[in-house]
Amino acid sequence: MIKAFYQEELVASHSRVFGTHQWAISLHHYLPTLAMKPGALAKSVALDSDPFLKGLFDDHFSTNPRSFIEMLAFCQKEGIDHQRLVLCVDQIKRKQPTASITWELIRVLLGNKEKETPVININSTILHHAQQTISQASKLLKG
Repeated sequence: MIKAFYQEELVASHSRVFGTHQWAISLHHYLPTLAMKPGALAKSVALDSDPFLKGLFDDHFSTNPRSFIEMLAFCQKEGIDHQRLVLCVDQIKRKQPTASITWELIRVLLGNKEKETPVININSTILHHAQQTISQASKLLKG
């Protein structure tokens, strides 16, 4: 791992590439610059270096690069790794094959975090009535 520091603060880190004429480029390193010039993203070598992100951009974000950059910045800020983003996009493709993948849709899926639900003791007749209501609503939505 190669690390770059400025005034004792880590400003960049890259995996070392062994071999001649090979590059290791991280798109996340260029996000602040690309945020100012989103049109430069389409032709960037950094985007070309990641086949998944390149395909996602070309297929769904080429007309809205700013939204794509916002998505990548969110993932970086929230610590969402590449694999989780891939799984999220795959989930959208499986459930809605014809849907357009947007940053808003990805954000909803990435932002949903499982929360522990507290146990609440309630009157059993209220619980029974609530379960019946939910069951009826579920049948209406399915049918």
